[in-house]
Amino acid sequence: MEKKRRIVVYEDLNGPYRQFLRDGMDMTPDDLFISFMKMRERNKTFFGVKKKTTQRLTIKRPSWI
Repeated sequence: MEKKRRIVVYEDLNGPYRQFLRDGMDMTPDDLFISFMKMRERNKTFFGVKKKTTQRLTIKRPSWI
């Protein structure tokens, strides 16, 4: 059973970051993996899956050498 979400008002901009760290420390490695996979699937649905493209790096000698 999942927890119901609630609205939280933070006093400063570091509040959400600190809460995220506290939540991560309370979770077990298995819980962290499960939440990572959920976020990964959510991002795939939002942004779509991009095809992997091959990229080439070409290194040439500069003209001034």
